[in-house]
Amino acid sequence: MNQSGGGEEPLKIIAAKIGALLAIGSVSFFCGVIPYYSIRAFKNRFPTSIAQKITSGFICFSGGTLLGVTFLHLMPEVRERISYLQEKHNVLAFPENLPLSDIIAMSGFFGVYLLDELLHIVFSLDNHENSKHQFSNSRRSNHHAVSAPICICQSKTVANDVTEEKELICIIQETNNSDAKGSGIVLNRAEHASNVHCFSSHAMSPVSGLITIAALSFHDIFEGIAIGIEQDLNSILFLYLSIASHKYAIAFCIGMDLVVAGSRLKMIVLSMMVFSLVSPVGVIIGTVVVAENTLREKYEIDSPASVIMQGIAGGTLIYIVCFEVLQREVTDTHKKGIQNVMFVIFGFLVTLGFKILTGHSHP
Repeated sequence: MNQSGGGEEPLKIIAAKIGALLAIGSVSFFCGVIPYYSIRAFKNRFPTSIAQKITSGFICFSGGTLLGVTFLHLMPEVRERISYLQEKHNVLAFPENLPLSDIIAMSGFFGVYLLDELLHIVFSLDNHENSKHQFSNSRRSNHHAVSAPICICQSKTVANDVTEEKELICIIQETNNSDAKGSGIVLNRAEHASNVHCFSSHAMSPVSGLITIAALSFHDIFEGIAIGIEQDLNSILFLYLSIASHKYAIAFCIGMDLVVAGSRLKMIVLSMMVFSLVSPVGVIIGTVVVAENTLREKYEIDSPASVIMQGIAGGTLIYIVCFEVLQREVTDTHKKGIQNVMFVIFGFLVTLGFKILTGHSHP
């Protein structure tokens, strides 16, 4: 079983992982902060139709690359490593008629699915209570009080010579005594309404908001683990390109959602710092697991822990594609749906082409 790519220098592998760690963290943060300055640059009206099309296509493309990474690289490698452990070292014994690698992957899928749903329930209840409390307090306040930013969402029908299209208009207003300031942000197409959370910037405390983002992006840690447990340069590059493309696009979308919700720059910066650090933490965890195994076993036996973590990471990537990419980009227009499908297929084919060109295998 090849554990370190044969003659791969450990220092080069560590350097590649450090580079991936720094790139994922820094670029994710940068992508998340861009929307704030972009909207300010365009002042009252931010034309997002072209940006949204590009972002939507990029997210779908990244979903295709993640599917390719999972089914063309991670899962085949997990099967080979499990087979090696079972045959050579009698480890991870399991009935032959049951695919252990797929069971591990699906345990990761269902585990993250369940965790995400539980977290959404907990934070939804918390936000609901905070909103009721805030509404009650606002009714008791007098007209001289300074009110928090309010995000007013309404639907508007826009007609042209060809089609009739609904737009979601979000107007962020801030009032101080009798003075009122307003800025309008137009998000093209109503399908983004489910992803834009309109709430007061004081609806929850900054600490609660940061905890929410950290918890709801917890599964991203397995993206980093998938990189950290790899032990050859081609695999690290292969995974980095696929995972980073998804991470950067999602960071941009989260940054846009925070701006539309009326969040202040400080909150956006802190939120994106938390979000951008999750995957790098996974890289560190995976690297530590591999390093510990290397020192303890000296390549004589593969680590069952790293194999299981890799399988769980594969299942987590499947979950991310299904619920962060495909579900987010679901639309009621078949035309855009077909475009998204083509981007997903293109992403998968790019991953397949990279796999063929590198000729990477796991003997």
